[in-house]
Amino acid sequence: YHNLEDFIHYFTLGYFAQRVNSVTLVITVKLHHILTNTFLAMETFMKGTQLDALVLVKGPSGIKTMNSENSFTEGKDKNFRDVAEQANLKFHQVRYNLSSIDALFKSLGDKTRIAIVQFERLVTERSSVEQLLSLIRKLREIKSIFIIIYGDAASDDPRIRLDCFKAGARMLCSEMESISACVNLITSSKGYTDETKYSCPACNLGDLTEYQLHRHYPLFHSSEPNISCDCPICGQFQEARLGGFAVHIHNSHGPHFRREPELNPAGLFAWVCVRNPCNGKFLIVNEPAGLSRGAPRYWLPAGRLDKGEGFVEAAMREVEEEAGLQVKITGLLRFIGDKGIIFLAEPVESDAVPKRVPDFESVSAVYVTLEQLNELKDDDFRDGDPQELYPSIDSGSLTPHSLEKTAFLELESQIRTFEKGQNLADTQIWTQLKEVYPEDIFFDFY
Repeated sequence: YHNLEDFIHYFTLGYFAQRVNSVTLVITVKLHHILTNTFLAMETFMKGTQLDALVLVKGPSGIKTMNSENSFTEGKDKNFRDVAEQANLKFHQVRYNLSSIDALFKSLGDKTRIAIVQFERLVTERSSVEQLLSLIRKLREIKSIFIIIYGDAASDDPRIRLDCFKAGARMLCSEMESISACVNLITSSKGYTDETKYSCPACNLGDLTEYQLHRHYPLFHSSEPNISCDCPICGQFQEARLGGFAVHIHNSHGPHFRREPELNPAGLFAWVCVRNPCNGKFLIVNEPAGLSRGAPRYWLPAGRLDKGEGFVEAAMREVEEEAGLQVKITGLLRFIGDKGIIFLAEPVESDAVPKRVPDFESVSAVYVTLEQLNELKDDDFRDGDPQELYPSIDSGSLTPHSLEKTAFLELESQIRTFEKGQNLADTQIWTQLKEVYPEDIFFDFY
């Protein structure tokens, strides 16, 4: 929390008292990070009851089949069952057959559930993908269902990813760890029985505490357009074009340490191009639909500097928040006016998996080849930066410049104390930067 009063109030309410016998916290100068990690760890064993079933859907052609509706196979199927049991969810398997799916969900009642569609495309024909999309649309007749598409045939293909999100999938992955982490987030319950309960204004899922709604909304709805609605907590009307309920619930309700921090008053930005040196693939992020014209279109990890941050620090933070990766900044590519910098970076761990579980910062992220990037359409991107920058990096026509120049190091020091209305172009350091870096890397602000 940003202040000790909120922190003490939080625990004196008996937040963990009903299920946890003892809580030990190590409080350091980095209180924000310690509390975030501690609370996320505690969430994994504080289960709720609003979701009652995890359904594994398996079917024909590209959607892997099974021998009988009630049989379990070794390996992955057992892993799915284990995830369900650990989350106190009933586990069901069903073939990709619309009548079977209808019958199963009618028997489950009206509670929210999780559906995992195991997609292992065995052929390249588009027909198998169309079957998958038809299944997703059928499942999304239940507004509050959380659909996960499991298998690298879908999760690693940037075109199929967009098609699945458009059909109604909320997450794609090929790792059981991601499945488990997401299920734990969905089913975890914070608070106590006397807390006020609310309903989600987008899917009508009810019986949510303020903190549950704060977590639920971006997890379930970051791949969907913003909505205009009255906030169920405070009653204030939220207009979609101004961020809607997505921005309001994030910054006005729920835990303070999860809200947006104060921004650099000069309005500075950092963009990051990430290339994996082991396979040459480039990183792109599925932006929240509310920021990218109503769909989770692709872009670079990017964002504003927080107050007190330098450019490099902000760049690394944005990649970790939006793509789930720790990176090393290897050079500077461009200055964008006097407001931002585009950096080149590489992952600290080349085999680290990009972000899969949606949140307020992004829907997910994926590595792509240049060929996959070129197969996407202009409208598949929030902005054309990946289409323009990544081919130039690949060809060598866009190369990184050193961050060790005295002028850049001085810039990093000065911007941490910038005040509102202060412009980088008016400072002496800006003149020095133009003297030590090539003229052709200075671009007008977008």
